[in-house]
Amino acid sequence: MPYFGLSHWLSPTQPGATCNLNMKKTVLAVLMFTLIIMLGIAQYLFITKFYLAMPPLAHAILFLAEIIAFLISIHGLYAENAYCMIPLGILEIVRVISLSILIIYYIVQLFISNNRTDYHVPEFEEDRSQQGDVLEKKFIL
Repeated sequence: MPYFGLSHWLSPTQPGATCNLNMKKTVLAVLMFTLIIMLGIAQYLFITKFYLAMPPLAHAILFLAEIIAFLISIHGLYAENAYCMIPLGILEIVRVISLSILIIYYIVQLFISNNRTDYHVPEFEEDRSQQGDVLEKKFIL
């Protein structure tokens, strides 16, 4: 079995050697699919862990659109039509822009909330007017 290294990937294919080219396209398609799935999972975990404002429905719609664009790009990959790759690229740019805006928004909110001095920490007052051992706590604002 011959060694298939990086030099084989970077070298042009010989005329009539379609097996090598199809294998490269298949490996690229599998890697792209894996990356899209992993990015979708990472984005979902990021949104749910930090309670970001991006609703899960918007995330699901964006992810579904990316999967559809990926299926279109697979056709463009094998047919060697570069125009079929444009929707996937546009949707990935939209994903990066939306997450960047959310990250910048939350960093700004973090600095604003750390610099605020006008907030009031509520204090508790114990109410002992009730029955024996039961203590009731009331907010004092």
